Amino acid sequence: MSRFLAVPLLLVLIAVGVAAPTVRADGLAPPIRSAALDAAVDAAVEGLAWVPFDMHLHTDHSSDGGVFHQEFDTPESHDTFLDEQRDQALRTGMAAVAFTDHRNFAQHYDPDFDLDRSTFAIGDRVLLTGEEWGGGRHGTAFAIQTRIDHGSTDRVGCGLAEMTLEVAAQDGLLGMAHPKDGGADGCMAELVDFPLSHVEALRGGDSALQDAGFPGGGNGSNEAYYQALAEAGGRVAAVNGSDNHFKQVWAGPSGPGGSAAYVLTTGVSEEALVDGIRAGRTLAGQGITGIRVATLLDADGVDGFEAVTGGWAAPIGDTVTLALAVENGIGHTVRVVDDTGVVVAEVVPDGVADTVAFELSSSSAFYRVTAMTVGASRVGLPDPLDYVDTFVMNSTPVWLTAPTSAARTPALADGTPLVSLTDADWGGFADLARHGDVVHLVQQQRTGDRARVITHQRSVDGGMTWSTAVPLGEGRSPSVVVREDTVTVAFEVHDPRRFGGDVVVRRSTDGGVSFGPAEVIAAGNAARPVLAAGDTVDHLVWQAQVDDGTWAIHHQRLDGVSTATRLSFAEPWSGGMTQYAVPPRELQHIPASVEPTVAVHGDTVAVAWEDNREDPTPGRSGNPDDVAIFGAVSTVAGVTFSTDSRWTERVLRRDEPTAEGVEGNPALSPSLAISPDGGIVLAHTSTVDSAFTDVWVQRSDDGGATWSTASRVDAPTEWSYQPQLQVEPGGLRVVWQQATDPMWSLRTAVSTDGGLTFGSASTLTGDGRYHGWPALTDGMMAWTAEQPGGVGVVTAALG
Repeated sequence: MSRFLAVPLLLVLIAVGVAAPTVRADGLAPPIRSAALDAAVDAAVEGLAWVPFDMHLHTDHSSDGGVFHQEFDTPESHDTFLDEQRDQALRTGMAAVAFTDHRNFAQHYDPDFDLDRSTFAIGDRVLLTGEEWGGGRHGTAFAIQTRIDHGSTDRVGCGLAEMTLEVAAQDGLLGMAHPKDGGADGCMAELVDFPLSHVEALRGGDSALQDAGFPGGGNGSNEAYYQALAEAGGRVAAVNGSDNHFKQVWAGPSGPGGSAAYVLTTGVSEEALVDGIRAGRTLAGQGITGIRVATLLDADGVDGFEAVTGGWAAPIGDTVTLALAVENGIGHTVRVVDDTGVVVAEVVPDGVADTVAFELSSSSAFYRVTAMTVGASRVGLPDPLDYVDTFVMNSTPVWLTAPTSAARTPALADGTPLVSLTDADWGGFADLARHGDVVHLVQQQRTGDRARVITHQRSVDGGMTWSTAVPLGEGRSPSVVVREDTVTVAFEVHDPRRFGGDVVVRRSTDGGVSFGPAEVIAAGNAARPVLAAGDTVDHLVWQAQVDDGTWAIHHQRLDGVSTATRLSFAEPWSGGMTQYAVPPRELQHIPASVEPTVAVHGDTVAVAWEDNREDPTPGRSGNPDDVAIFGAVSTVAGVTFSTDSRWTERVLRRDEPTAEGVEGNPALSPSLAISPDGGIVLAHTSTVDSAFTDVWVQRSDDGGATWSTASRVDAPTEWSYQPQLQVEPGGLRVVWQQATDPMWSLRTAVSTDGGLTFGSASTLTGDGRYHGWPALTDGMMAWTAEQPGGVGVVTAALG
């Protein structure tokens, strides 16, 4: 937003006939209105518009999605399906929708997570990924690229704090859902110092009634929590979402799109929405006809508005001018609240659109705006149930002080500081490939509201110095391999109307100095490309949705001749007719084979992936249930592969079966290596006999036909995720990330017997609050680390 006035705004208002402000009899600042003010505000927000976003919506992929499913927990009791929720949100005017099913990411593999399957996806619309995690304190994450591993745990501290770092590492946003139904007060101080992006500062319909049933719950208390968080210094966006679980309560603010976050942004795209929320340009409101208020701040009195909703500007005098641009304001009372919770100004809009300004003290740290229906009490907090109907809007403050950051410079365990190789606002999901002293690094970067881009840079001195990053194109999930002077990079070009997009490769034949054009390998709804270099040919694996709706793993030799080969063959099946859904429909169970990994040694090519085909209700019932590691092996350099089979044992989570069947304990995050003697080694994570998720390793000496008993790598004292294997001259190394409330570190262990046992684990990283997503290559490692200026990619030697 440009500065557009060269004289004090207040003088302009007085010059056009508006009286100098005085204090009203009730002590509130009087409103100022004028045509000049209207024009000034219109110019200040030119190019920005409110985008409605239902960012908290459930489907039957949640264990409590649907009234009858929640009551009976049987396959035939399912209702509230994803396509119904999607279409209802779009029908009510939402431009963006996020499905935040409980502790589940598999809803995004549902064939109906696709705007092209909706007749209501007219114009610019976007689907965003999401998850809701809880314990007592629920965190809602969205714009994430894969599942949340750790989530919000109720242990020492807040639990949400370490989840904020996990989500930030994916360039996503993490907020707090319904803060007053889970005892969130105890972790407020901790959250102020972590990158919490949003709080549901308003709730609608049955969600507000539900909150009111908790001690201290209800919208009055949710609003009070948001105020207290701001007073404590938490710069967090105010948002709202329907939190709809039930098709039976679609009417009013309870239904999809009935309650919404409004984001003041430049357009309808995932990047623009995320950037707007990250900047706090939001309000928590109701449906498409609800009241909306943009807040603008003139802090210095000389050059117009320096800040808009969520922004900040430092005052230079005793007063500031706060302008409000109100839409759909008839029937409401709009109030300005200071940093002590006191209402300092209010106005009852007299038109559909109304612009008003106030002269206020510069001593407050912030001002925020709320709206209630006309006649609601201004003094004290009404009964929580009253707030269900009367409290209808809550806006992110404008701030009169500069933001601060508690992030620290990351370091290795020996104290060596780490320098970011990211030259954007965010960088992550790095991969490395090495040939001699030449190392190639690819990563995903993002600046502001621009699309994420894949960049390449190289080091010719073994990682001591690096070239400037060169963009290869918009995309995500990069992978790189090198063979002498030939460098191949694969990535996904994302389609915002569905989960995946096109998988493409770009090649360099001059050692990474230049790259040829992108070649599409898989078009449509494909994701997660992973490369591995063979002796004479590169191998690419990825996941893609096929005609029957399942997600399958594919492999292709990148020799210029070969075509894609499907490796996984999970099939959908019917769960019978639903008993309570209106209208009745057949329940379809559609499994997904996802998150592939690949390793090559000589003519042996091993591919592994996560697979839920043996779960009784794949993709549903909250947590990933019976997710196993499946795989296939080629002994002829990837020309043909063995039949896909299950590689991990089924470990029951519960002693007794549920109504939907016996649940297995998930095996996740596979990584593969092939030892010099030809043994295939698989690392993965699982929770088997402890309260923690651990890294487990097993080995096959017959091409994946049989496997050794999996052994735990490290003692079960913390949560461990995302293992990566690498063959080294001295043995086999595994590196993983570990959550240690509220920090994240990287640990490693080495096996000298081909992966059957591992030596004592050690910690690789030191200072810094987040270290994760490791990638390994020939004695080097790249990973994602929180920096004082954001999140970026760092590298270091291993050994």
